Amino acid sequence: MKKNKLFTLRKIVAIAAIATVTGMFFTFTGCKTKYTLEKVDFNEPGLSASYVFPEYKEYPEFTRYIDKQMSTDYESYKKSAERSWKFSQKTTLTYRTEFEDRSNSRFVNAYFRKYLYSGPDKESEYIITFCYDKKFKKIANVTELSGMTLKEISDYCRKDIKANLKYNDAKSKDFVDYFIDEGTVPELKRFQNITADKKKLTIHFSANATAPETYGVITVKIPLAPLAH
Repeated sequence: MKKNKLFTLRKIVAIAAIATVTGMFFTFTGCKTKYTLEKVDFNEPGLSASYVFPEYKEYPEFTRYIDKQMSTDYESYKKSAERSWKFSQKTTLTYRTEFEDRSNSRFVNAYFRKYLYSGPDKESEYIITFCYDKKFKKIANVTELSGMTLKEISDYCRKDIKANLKYNDAKSKDFVDYFIDEGTVPELKRFQNITADKKKLTIHFSANATAPETYGVITVKIPLAPLAH
C-alpha cells in the first residue's frame, strides 16, 4: 500500500486489532475522467465489510471530500457493530458498497450503492452520491445547480414523486403520500445525493427514504439553473 495515500478508510482498517484485510487496485478511464478504484475486504468479530473507493487524481480535493464522508459513515456503522457484538456475540453485521462512475464532460459524479445488514440473509440498500463541478472547480450544491431554495426543491420533489409514482394499491395511497411528505421536508440532508450533467441534476432518494422500501430507489430530475450553465 502506498504511504502517501489519503484514504481514512484504509487507516481505520489498518489499526483494527483483529482483522483480515485484502485489497485490490484498478484503474479506469471513462467519460473523460480517470480514476483508480480500490477494493477492500475486511473481517473482524461482529463485522464483515467489503467496500470500494475511487481516487480521482485530477481532483484531489474531491477525493478527500469523498474519503471524509464515507469514512465517517463507515466508522459510525463499525461502532454499532462493535456494540452489537459485545452485547450478543451472535450476529455479524455487514457493510458493503458498490461504486459506479457517472461522470461526464462537465461533472464528476461518484455514485455508491451501500448495503447494510437488516436481518438474516437480508440487506437494505442506500444511495450515496458526490458531485464535483469541473467548470467552477468545486463540489456541487443542490441549491446552486437548481437555482431553487430548499423549500422550492422540497415542493418540486414532493409533487414530482407523487405524480410519477406507481402506487401498489389504492388503499395504501394515503400512507405512501404521508411517507413522501415526511421524506421531502425542506432539510438539506434529504437532497444531498445528487448527480448532474449539462442539462439537469438528478436527486437520488434511497429506498425507504421517501416511500416504503418496496418502491426502491426514487429519482427526481430538475433542469439546471441558467447561472449553473
